[in-house]
Amino acid sequence: MTARTAEVAVFAGIRGPARTFSYLVPDGLDLLPGHLVRVGLGQRAVPGVVVALDGAAGDRELRPVDALVHPSPLLRAHQLALATWIAERYRCGLADAVRAMVPPALASRARSAGLASARGERTEAIFALETAGRDALAGSVRVGARQLATIRALAAGAVTARDLADAGGSAAAARALARRGLVLAGTRAVRRVPAEFALADDDRARDLPATGPQAVAIGAITAALGSGHGFLLHGVTASGKTEVYLRAATAALARGDGVIVLVPEIILTAQVVARFIARFGDRVALLHSALSPGERFDEWRRVLDGVADVVIGSRSALFAPLERVGLVVVDEEQEPSYKQESDPRYHAVDTALELGRITGAAVVLGSATPRVVTYETARKGELASLALPERVGELLLPPTTVVDLRLELRTGNRGTLSQALREALQRTVAAGDQAILYLNRRGFATVVLCRDCGYVAKCPECEIPYAYHADGALVCHRCGRRERSAPERCPACGSARIKQLGVGTQRVEEEVRAAVPRARVIRLDRDAIRAKGAHAAAYERMRSGDAQVIVGTQMLAKGFDLPRV
Repeated sequence: MTARTAEVAVFAGIRGPARTFSYLVPDGLDLLPGHLVRVGLGQRAVPGVVVALDGAAGDRELRPVDALVHPSPLLRAHQLALATWIAERYRCGLADAVRAMVPPALASRARSAGLASARGERTEAIFALETAGRDALAGSVRVGARQLATIRALAAGAVTARDLADAGGSAAAARALARRGLVLAGTRAVRRVPAEFALADDDRARDLPATGPQAVAIGAITAALGSGHGFLLHGVTASGKTEVYLRAATAALARGDGVIVLVPEIILTAQVVARFIARFGDRVALLHSALSPGERFDEWRRVLDGVADVVIGSRSALFAPLERVGLVVVDEEQEPSYKQESDPRYHAVDTALELGRITGAAVVLGSATPRVVTYETARKGELASLALPERVGELLLPPTTVVDLRLELRTGNRGTLSQALREALQRTVAAGDQAILYLNRRGFATVVLCRDCGYVAKCPECEIPYAYHADGALVCHRCGRRERSAPERCPACGSARIKQLGVGTQRVEEEVRAAVPRARVIRLDRDAIRAKGAHAAAYERMRSGDAQVIVGTQMLAKGFDLPRV
């Protein structure tokens, strides 16, 4: 019998030209491409994914695959093909591309003999009455008072430990009864639900007729399902691009295909998830890096098992293990956040188009201001161009007023907010409406500078100016390096005239609170939403109107639908 070999992309941090390592497949081990395995590399046991089976060992002396970590292939054939393309296109290791498609909770545990439940699947105990247990209700079997209460609770429909406790029983009594053969004990998986799923949307647009341009776009995309064609959906703000996505997704699901929707910022997932859950319910899964390892694993597992076939998220959602991909949507395709800046480096827009070519999925790039390269690609006919030139419901574009801050200085206003802006904020808050203040600078001040010698406090690693934050710290916004406090005197000349200059979102927030003391103000930038679930909570405050003035960076300018603004 000919020995079989497996080509494995190992997760061992190896850099260099080697793409895979060859291992012998032991007799009786049924391997398929996409399986997560444990293999030996030097003196270490490392995880890896089988990317190919070549069937013959030749004259080479190979080490065998140590173990199969998960019984099912974790990656589909189209995912392996996409990983190969990423490795070739962006000159990264194939293992890096493959690892990006595997949940961290799995890859990190593959060195052990099995999958640990602490960071993999979470389970809970469940119980059910056996026939003998029902007989015990009639008194034919002697049981204690707590055990009898437990049997009665199970007979009434209790299943979990919490159900039993609420009904006066206990899980401990149920396990004791199971040892006596009166109760059947087992376990079931428990889903850790991301905070975004608690947000509801009334889906007002579901039954509204599509506008003429929307109907044309929906028809073109629907007709292209299964063709691998790409589209530029070029629509002005509030032209109804999301509704086009929803109706095209409905058509893809009706064909038995899955849908992937990418958004440029994690905070936007809350709004998009609410819209899609209102339309598709439990078929929606969420994948992004701000989820806990357990939440991310559970959402990924729902997709792998076919429970969820609509995947929403940031860049990494592109690697969801859908069995069949029918539609890929990249919303706000012009955003630079679609570029992955750590290994494996890739551009999610170009990768989405390649995924469409591999799987035959229709790919829709939506934007009011597309990238120049995307626009030119559509102009040349390589992407089909679909236009949404009008806002839905005859909404008018808001008027724009340009304020010359030099005139503000002449009147003695040296603050960040012009007098016109102060008055507009006061009117808006008094009317119960909302206002958005956008500034693409985090922190309190953008530079710490000596007025006498020109010294600038810089990050020693990046050679760019530190930003000054409200807590007194200096922070490099490129590498994250942090100094506890800013110098009170110039390190170069000793002058006390060292100042914090420039404007960041923290300074704007402070001035807004002073200008409109009664306003409920929220700041939306990377510093403000670091905590788990903070982005979903911030979106709910904005959507509900609880936040009257919203100060933030570029994540504010990426497609929020806030009617009160």
